[in-house]
Amino acid sequence: MFRKLKFWWQRKTRGFSNEDLWNLDITIAEFVLPRLKVFRGCCSPDMEKHVEDMIAAFKIILSADGELLSLSTKDQIVVKRGLNKFAKYYRGLWC
Repeated sequence: MFRKLKFWWQRKTRGFSNEDLWNLDITIAEFVLPRLKVFRGCCSPDMEKHVEDMIAAFKIILSADGELLSLSTKDQIVVKRGLNKFAKYYRGLWC
């Protein structure tokens, strides 16, 4: 009961709780993926393919449920490519 109250208070006062930090990669993917899906509709055609690769990577990350080490080689390549593009084009993610 104390933990729930503590996490509630942290969310209320700082916008997130320590619980969000336990699997920060998942928390970030859950935040980024729906926004990339919407962004895809307003980005330039040149950027769209890159955004598609990012979306594919975050979908795999979320479907892996923290077990990224057990991904197939193909999925590992998709994740690596998508995350590399996310890092490379991060400053260009605006409409």
